[in-house]
Amino acid sequence: MPITSTPSHCSPGGAGRTLEHVDIYYFAEEALDEPRAEARRANAALWRGIFEEDRSVVEGMQRGRASPAYRGGVLSPVMEGATHAFYRWFARRLMEGSRAEDD
Repeated sequence: MPITSTPSHCSPGGAGRTLEHVDIYYFAEEALDEPRAEARRANAALWRGIFEEDRSVVEGMQRGRASPAYRGGVLSPVMEGATHAFYRWFARRLMEGSRAEDD
């Protein structure tokens, strides 16, 4: 089976509720052939299982963030380097924009 990608995004689902959407993409046309339909179903089931395993962890983190004792967190240098780089890039752009408006 050709390599897959599983990007996900979230959307609000109401007060205290977030919906996660996962799309599975295949990088080759032959992945969409009927003979591979069962492999696609198995792949989707595999990813569904992985996301369900993570669900309790994510829900626990969200409960902790709702606590009055929570004062913000730090990004893990091991797992969230790209996120940290994006935040730094975005902050620089915001600061550059605010300086331009002051002139």
